[in-house]
Amino acid sequence: ALQTQRGDFVLQANPWLAQSIEKLPQLLEEKPYYLMLSNALLAHEPDLAERIWAEVQRQRESAVYQERRDAYLAKP
Repeated sequence: ALQTQRGDFVLQANPWLAQSIEKLPQLLEEKPYYLMLSNALLAHEPDLAERIWAEVQRQRESAVYQERRDAYLAKP
């Protein structure tokens, strides 16, 4: 059992393994993760809150992040 993203990466990177493993459609467990911002921050500094979310998105879509994510997922 692996996290979906890691499992998908391993199977994609190893076609011979994907032929002998069945990926089941149901999740073992699902956990949402959030970056929490306080109501006070949102009320007093809404522009800062928007900049934080925009930066999270920018980082997630950056080539550097994606390379690091792929390198992490490729580790045995």
